[in-house]
This record gives sequence, structure tokens and C-alpha cells, in this order.
Amino acid sequence: MLCDIRQATAITNVVIGERDYWGKGVVIETRAAILDFLFERLAIHKVWGKPFARNFPAVFNYKAQGFTCEGVLREHLKSVTGGRIDQLVFGLLRREWRARKTSPHR
Repeated sequence: MLCDIRQATAITNVVIGERDYWGKGVVIETRAAILDFLFERLAIHKVWGKPFARNFPAVFNYKAQGFTCEGVLREHLKSVTGGRIDQLVFGLLRREWRARKTSPHR
């Protein structure tokens, strides 16, 4: 996590290295705690993240938590095989997170 207090923004990335925990909601639970801390304790206005476009579980998790895909950085990075890969930019505003938490349909 990297915060820019002056701009009230933060970038996050949740990585679960233990494969036994993959697909069990650990990323969602962990990121929710991080979002609560950033938005409520640090008064961050916007949290964003940059998963690789082909990282389907990460993209799913960002969308599941209400993040909006704000852009695509086309062929932005080199892959380990030397090809180019797209990177997505997702963002979530404090008011969106608060509304989502109070919604009965979340």
C-alpha cells in the first residue's frame, strides 16, 4: 500500500501467496479491512489498483468490491516471456465504499 496523504489517494495490492487460500474470499476480506482503514482512519478519498488485464481473479475481486475500471494501459509492461501485457486501472471513492457497505444488496 502506498498513500499520498496530500492528494488523499492510495494504491493497494493484495497478494495471497499460500495457494490453499486462493479462491476462498481471503483477498476480498483482506482488502475490505484495508479499505476501511484507509477511508475511515486516514480519510483517504480514493483507492486505486493496477492488476494485469489477464489476471482474471484479481479483476473479478476489484469488480466484486465496487471498483470501477477507469482505464487500460495498453501493452504497458513486459511479461516474463518478453511479450507485452495490458494493465488495468481500477478506482474506488470513499463515498462509493460507504454506500456499498450500507446497501442491503452488496
